[in-house]
Amino acid sequence: MGPRFEELDRSPTPIGEVSLRRRRDPATGNDVFEAELGDEHLMSSLFTVRSNR
Repeated sequence: MGPRFEELDRSPTPIGEVSLRRRRDPATGNDVFEAELGDEHLMSSLFTVRSNR
């Protein structure tokens, strides 16, 4: 079993720093992939249903 949290990549962009990380979901033991722009959460593989905003 790998680390519980791992930053896979980070890159500066004109609108802020983008990061991709992987973490282990303690409830299921599955890997969850997340993308963030600065402090804003952009997406997670844990949630696959689109929100209607």
